[in-house]
Amino acid sequence: MRPGSSCPPEPGAADDGESRTVHLKKLSQGRQVCVTRSTGHIGLVTVRGFSSEDSPSTYMTLDLPVRHNAVGSGSGN
Repeated sequence: MRPGSSCPPEPGAADDGESRTVHLKKLSQGRQVCVTRSTGHIGLVTVRGFSSEDSPSTYMTLDLPVRHNAVGSGSGN
């Protein structure tokens, strides 16, 4: 998401950044990705950091607050 963008993006926004995949090479520390489900749950994934070059394993640290039933599910209920 770009700074100042909403999560979830406004429908029809010129730069809603809608995608089903996120390439790891495009992620950097502080980057935010909005995740939405058809059930109405949304999450804002924030990349906090990555493993160091000399680490024996590869990982990233994320924050993921989730808002349940934050938007209409479109089921008519």
